[in-house]
Amino acid sequence: MHIEQVVDAAIAQLDRLGLPDLSMRQVAAALEVQPSALYWHVASKQHLLGLVADRILADCPQRVSVVGQVDSLRLALLARRDGAELVASSIALGMGGHGLRDRLRRAAGEVPETQREAVVEACALLLLGSTQLEQQRSQAAAIGVELGDEQPTVSLAELARLMLVGSRRL
Repeated sequence: MHIEQVVDAAIAQLDRLGLPDLSMRQVAAALEVQPSALYWHVASKQHLLGLVADRILADCPQRVSVVGQVDSLRLALLARRDGAELVASSIALGMGGHGLRDRLRRAAGEVPETQREAVVEACALLLLGSTQLEQQRSQAAAIGVELGDEQPTVSLAELARLMLVGSRRL
């Protein structure tokens, strides 16, 4: 067994069960090993989730504009059940997801250098929050939850464009 197999199994279980129900026992069962065997490859469940977050982001193509990169990252997060929540929590705990800001930074060549980090941070936070809301609404609707009428009226791409325009005016 290799670490890539452990991450693959964790992603499959994430997609099947969702983040709240994902456990090391289920990952181990999918690999037909005892849970203790996983700890040869990862220090903890959070470490494994950080590796999953990194894989989610690694599957995202690099774009040349901030708006394009935000959209590409959004699609990568949406491609995995609870992807936005998992990446956000991994970043918050410093356990993974570091590629998110790196990808935004590489795409931010158009942003004045004095504003670049602020734009990267703002776009990262907008991306994670907006995508978590989008995933939660979609998952709730899929199980028949009646949703309220209030929905975002401005797209994430428009918010990213606004950040860019604002950065040029400062």
